[in-house]
Amino acid sequence: MTASRAKLLNPKDFVTKYKIDHDLSPSERLADFLYQASISLPYRFFDKRLCAKVAFGLTKTPPETADYVKTKLPGIRYSAEKKLRDRYKKEIFTDRVEGFRATVDDADLVKTKHRAKRKRVDSAVKSLNQTDNLVDPSKLKGSLKNELQRSRRALTSITQSLGNLPQLPPGDADQ
Repeated sequence: MTASRAKLLNPKDFVTKYKIDHDLSPSERLADFLYQASISLPYRFFDKRLCAKVAFGLTKTPPETADYVKTKLPGIRYSAEKKLRDRYKKEIFTDRVEGFRATVDDADLVKTKHRAKRKRVDSAVKSLNQTDNLVDPSKLKGSLKNELQRSRRALTSITQSLGNLPQLPPGDADQ
């Protein structure tokens, strides 16, 4: 699709002009659609209903309560993101209210997906440390004790590494 940004004022217009390739799977259609949208309408979110319309090749936009929106779209979202990542080096950024969009560039990836995933890693390591601190190794035997000792060594290394990993600046800081 080669529509100029000036001609496309909003996501609904973009969906109307977008040519659905019915030879693609629903996840491939969603990935291609979000990729094209990231070029023509960067940073613009697309309502989940519009994404379902494109992904499933529907002639009308389904209501929010439709199975296509509530069940089927979430079912293909992760495979669509994998295709978007593998083919276009982008990821899907989701806003619970606004819908979906593809990341636009490297800075957008860092500000959105990288920061969120880093936060999840920090949280998971903290949670594992809390659980680990509850375990008394003297109450374990054999392979379970050995597993805990190996796990603790690895966890110590991960915790130290995370401490050395610089935090990205908050907000929309450049670079």
